[in-house]
Amino acid sequence: MIKRRTEVLIVGGGGAGLMAAVRARREGRRAALVTKGLLMRSGSTVMAPGAFAAVGPWSQPGDSAARHELDTLIGGAWLNNQRIVRRFTGEMRSLIPELEGFGALFERGSDPSRPALKREGGHSFARAVYMENRIGRELMRALYGEAVRLGVEFYERVFIDRLLLNDSGVCGAAGRRIDAPETMAFESGSVILATGGAAMTYRLNDNSTDSTGDGMALALRAGASLMDMEFVQAFPIGFLAPPCVEGSVAGFLPLARLYNNLGERFMSSYDPRLEQATRDKISRAIATEVRQGRGSPLGGVYCVFEDAEPGYIEENLPDFASTYKMCGIDPLRDRIEVCPTCHFFMGGVKVDDDWQSDIPGLYAVGEAAAGAHGANRVGQNALAEMLASASIAAGHASQRNALVSGINRILEDDGGEASGAAMLSVPRLRLELQALMQQNAFVVRSGASLRLVLEGIERLRSMAGRAVGKERRHGRADIEALENDNMLLVAQCVVSSALGRTESRGAHFRTDFPEADDANWLKNTVVRRRGENLCLSYEPVEFCYHSPRENGGAQW
Repeated sequence: MIKRRTEVLIVGGGGAGLMAAVRARREGRRAALVTKGLLMRSGSTVMAPGAFAAVGPWSQPGDSAARHELDTLIGGAWLNNQRIVRRFTGEMRSLIPELEGFGALFERGSDPSRPALKREGGHSFARAVYMENRIGRELMRALYGEAVRLGVEFYERVFIDRLLLNDSGVCGAAGRRIDAPETMAFESGSVILATGGAAMTYRLNDNSTDSTGDGMALALRAGASLMDMEFVQAFPIGFLAPPCVEGSVAGFLPLARLYNNLGERFMSSYDPRLEQATRDKISRAIATEVRQGRGSPLGGVYCVFEDAEPGYIEENLPDFASTYKMCGIDPLRDRIEVCPTCHFFMGGVKVDDDWQSDIPGLYAVGEAAAGAHGANRVGQNALAEMLASASIAAGHASQRNALVSGINRILEDDGGEASGAAMLSVPRLRLELQALMQQNAFVVRSGASLRLVLEGIERLRSMAGRAVGKERRHGRADIEALENDNMLLVAQCVVSSALGRTESRGAHFRTDFPEADDANWLKNTVVRRRGENLCLSYEPVEFCYHSPRENGGAQW
């Protein structure tokens, strides 16, 4: 076994992980970043084409961090942790100039001293800074460069499969190298989970293939709580064809015009803002059109970018333009078949406003954490919250005791799990889980469909055997088996939480309980593990700054 000591251990190599590593080093701590992939070539941040909301001196007259905060709460259907929302919206004022200092230069408008701004549904002002079609790549480039300059230690192709605990809380993590038969243990005074979401539990998704819920599963198995796992966001317009782009985002949503098979621009029947409504409402409208027989042949609706100015897509959205050309699509004229695709998990590890879990020293940031987005994430808040949470968490983690002891004893006590023969191949199990979740636990759900998924998860788990035992195997196939274990556990949390919430709110819609129930369900679902069983409890939302009553029950 290879052993390493550090002061702040970051698990995950996307934007959140790099931001946390940079902050820890700037606080004077030794920082190690471990990723199961390759830096700059894995995770979802590098794929991000959009923008992120940030209020500061560059903002429009009348806009403020307080207004951004309120928009986020309204968009989240009032289930957000308001202290978390206040911290991340306020943090952006200092992060933008800091990122530009790292080399992430945002687009300028007529005033070259200020970033240009965009607006998406759910925001009352144009407040998103952007880099046309390349923000993910540019953020990663800037953060990686700064991390290298500061001396962050990197460990690529290492899969963390367990957290290490002592009487004081977390004391490190252990796992295995993917490309060599070696195990690794990291001793650390704090661990930051920056592992992203779990979109790979659904057949149609627009995330990277490593979004398998690893951090959520790690935290839950270690004794931490998860929260709001029933809320899974769909991006409304994912390609249905051709197969090479199935599930990926089909275009820039504010430019989209959606039609059913009768030629009706159907969003007028669901929301006066049409395609400028929030993503949950557009996704639900598409699902309703399909269920009522007005869908396209492949089970979606039609999307046309007919109002885009000629040349706009080629000039401003070159990645989309390249995809359309590859697929033989004229986006200004052709009807593209689209449907909702899994995009983002609002739920994750339950954290406080320092992004620390209920295990001392264990933090979760970005999509791995719950609380910031409530029942529905407002567009352009993902990258903002990711960067802010990583910076805040790493700053707090850096104030903890730097080193711990007792790792040898803990490793000796953990002998691994007994192995057994699998009755279902790793790829087949994954495909069956994805199909089960896609068909029964995505945009539209019911008690019957959710119970069907729980039965299916138990069947798949019984057929999977154990992926690894004391021999601690390595290699891509064994890692995918471990990922499947994580996906099964996360899927069980999603479905159990959805079954317990007997209302519809945000991204959670049940046909048997189609209305929101503020009298009984302004609560967060908390999931804990007791042995092999999941235990659900409910905590009332604390309206410490704003309440739906004083805002007229406003929802986007």
